[in-house]
Amino acid sequence: MTQHVRFFLVLLFWTLLLLASGFRILGVQVFPTVGLGAPFLLGTRAATVVQGLVQAGLCGTLVFGLILIMRKLLPAARRIPMLELVLVGWVPASGLLAGAIRFASAYPEADWLLCLEPALIGAGFPLLLLCAGVLVGRLSGLLPKQSDHTEVPFLHFLLVTNLLGSLALAVGLYLAALLRLWLPVVLWGGCLLVLVAGLLFLFRERGRIVLFQSTDESGEADSSGKSSRFDWREAAMAGALCLILQASFQLATLPPDDSDELRYHLSIPKRYLEHGGAVEIPGQNFAHFPLGLEVLFALPLSLDLLRADEARMGWSCGVKIVHLWYFVLTLILLRVWTRERLVADRRETEGEGDHPQSGLAGLLVLASIPFAPVLGAWAFVEFGAAFGWLASAYFLWRALSSESSEKQCGGPDRKNSILAALAVGWSLAVKYTSLAWWALLLLVLLAVSLQRRRLHPAMICMLILPGLCVSPWLLHNAWTTGNPFAPLLSSVFGGGFDPVQKAFYDWHAGMKGDLNLFRRLPWWEKALDLVLLPFRAVFFPERFENNPLGGLLLALFPAALLGGTARFADPPFPRSRGVGFVAAIAAGVYLLWALTYRDPRFALPLWGILAMGIGLGLSKQAPARESPRFHHHASSFLSLLIVLWSLMQCEELFSRVGRFSSAILLRKTPDAHLTRPDRIPQVATIREVERMRSAHPGGKPSLLLLGQEQSYYFDSPVRGNDYFDGPLLASIAREASSVEAMSESLRRLGADWIWVHRGTLEGNVFNLVRGFIFCLPAEEGLDAMRELAESNPSGLLDAEAWLERATQNEPFRRMHAWLIRHPGYREVPLATVPPGERPICPLAGVMLKRPELKGISAADLPRVSISLLVADSP
Repeated sequence: MTQHVRFFLVLLFWTLLLLASGFRILGVQVFPTVGLGAPFLLGTRAATVVQGLVQAGLCGTLVFGLILIMRKLLPAARRIPMLELVLVGWVPASGLLAGAIRFASAYPEADWLLCLEPALIGAGFPLLLLCAGVLVGRLSGLLPKQSDHTEVPFLHFLLVTNLLGSLALAVGLYLAALLRLWLPVVLWGGCLLVLVAGLLFLFRERGRIVLFQSTDESGEADSSGKSSRFDWREAAMAGALCLILQASFQLATLPPDDSDELRYHLSIPKRYLEHGGAVEIPGQNFAHFPLGLEVLFALPLSLDLLRADEARMGWSCGVKIVHLWYFVLTLILLRVWTRERLVADRRETEGEGDHPQSGLAGLLVLASIPFAPVLGAWAFVEFGAAFGWLASAYFLWRALSSESSEKQCGGPDRKNSILAALAVGWSLAVKYTSLAWWALLLLVLLAVSLQRRRLHPAMICMLILPGLCVSPWLLHNAWTTGNPFAPLLSSVFGGGFDPVQKAFYDWHAGMKGDLNLFRRLPWWEKALDLVLLPFRAVFFPERFENNPLGGLLLALFPAALLGGTARFADPPFPRSRGVGFVAAIAAGVYLLWALTYRDPRFALPLWGILAMGIGLGLSKQAPARESPRFHHHASSFLSLLIVLWSLMQCEELFSRVGRFSSAILLRKTPDAHLTRPDRIPQVATIREVERMRSAHPGGKPSLLLLGQEQSYYFDSPVRGNDYFDGPLLASIAREASSVEAMSESLRRLGADWIWVHRGTLEGNVFNLVRGFIFCLPAEEGLDAMRELAESNPSGLLDAEAWLERATQNEPFRRMHAWLIRHPGYREVPLATVPPGERPICPLAGVMLKRPELKGISAADLPRVSISLLVADSP
């Protein structure tokens, strides 16, 4: 039995076993869960999916045509292999096309920035990173000069320059914030200087250090940079990948609408811009450490300041395009790593070369994880962190591989060691939970050093450079809070969340993937849970915040094992170089995810490594000289299956494109996207409050946000909590002696106006219990949290018992009495908030019996989800 026949039999058996297991648990529901839904059947949702698919397909066709025109007109573009040009040029070309379409179809009142922003950021931001990276690379010697007679492959050059450019811009912009230089003219003037200087370097040498040639499927150089033959399987894979990228880009042109975007990822840089630099933001612990991507978000956000006040409202979409670019960079990185692994694994074997798809299947699998392309179109930081993690692993793999293969030629590759350390520095700046990743790489390098009985040079780089890269953040954080990692490690340094908030956050995060239950299991059940965790992430996505992992990723797991452990020869397979390093990295990432925070989107580096293994495994089935016809048909069938399965898994992606097509094309105002039932509060209410604040005769009043707030769409002066709803009000209720004293405390804080989201503070039983715990003294609160964690690991509260205890607590009663009475503040009716039929608070009947609400009748209880409280004149 030949190699590829055995492989397909194993793959078929594993897939059937996966589907049978899911069918046993979920029945027919398993098929859409693992990506075997039928989005093309008749029905309302199916019609929306098809509409989004058609819209993405039409725009994608135009984008591809634009890339072909650019390839014809620019001599340098003709030297880039077509697939590489498509991957690199898709976001810039999509931006240019989106700008043209918006100018043609936008509603009459749309300003020019709304139309131009996708083109300006989509094309300008990647170019800015490239130029900044070229300047840093030349100054540091990490990029060769023309006189060095050294050539760097095009995609590798792109990865290095984007990594260096990201780190340099993030550090530079953060230092500018500390110097109070966050003014649009300063930011964009500095970027223009970087662009001009970088382009001068590129044009002076005409890109001669960049190797634009690639190898064709036979492993021989092609001077034209084109593949020696057309393969429809590669074209189908690339087409499906571009279709997903196009749909993701179209979603990225919408205004921000997710809670994490609106609470801190965008509100923090917006506050910095409003104040001209770094500023203390009360209630937002994360503001002391603005994440690296949040700092880069300042560039597109500063464009919004060029609009008139009445036209702003935070309609910037460029921030989402910035995050999308790191999604594309992650795919490019895996493409480069896959190609290099194929070359390394083919060395000294008699294989006929790699599969024509050359790892594209792995890229498509990663891009079609159901949450991945939607996450890429949000202004989050996960893909920025994943790019840093995977880039550090890639460059470290190159350093270790070059040392083992060049022992007779001068030792290890120190440039790759430095780049790996800088990538860790970038990941630390993007997300300081990357401390765990830094520690993992240090452990791996320690193991390598012990095995070789000498300190590896990369160990020194890894110990020093990441800390230097992130030192501006750490030093400023230590100076302002006393804790360089605030709000993390508050138990060690102080600063950050108080102990009760930290305990509540740990319990709340532990509900994902039943992590709280996992902590209470015996060791052998924990081991079994770790093994079954990926299956549960597929079949029960609601346990993981509805971030489905995608059944295709697990169905192709045998291919990933083969890709990591086999070369091209028939069995017995010679072991591939570097498999131990990659396996250690993958296992470490998996344990970090499984033991800390089980939302699948936080394990993107793991899924990237798995997808790379899948691409390698499928490519290594090519050598089938004894039965080429069977191999061709089997490979074609598998390619078609992967394309169809991947598009089906992106049903939610294309459905969103179809639902929001009017807002994407600017046929309607951005409110068409934001004013929807699932967006709370509605943006119309925010607009109404901001108009009232702007029209205030004494200047814009300070606004305090209580409840789940979306502070990004409010302008300064504004105060609100980024993570926990209502701890400020609870602390005031705990310290005040009466309801009237609470109002006095709020006035001393400068809360002239107060936005109260009653649906969060009063209408949710879970949040009522949370408010009760925050109202307790510190020791009692910790005891209550321990009791809550032990009795409710899955978050299924005994609501009646907890609420009965809450109503016996004096500060809790005082807090909710203030929400109803709010002495010293009058409630201003909002035309955009309709009243409800019953009181918001489920404890209303009980609370009316308490002395705090003496004289209040049921008719006086609040019946609106959002209230605006305005302080009486002194």
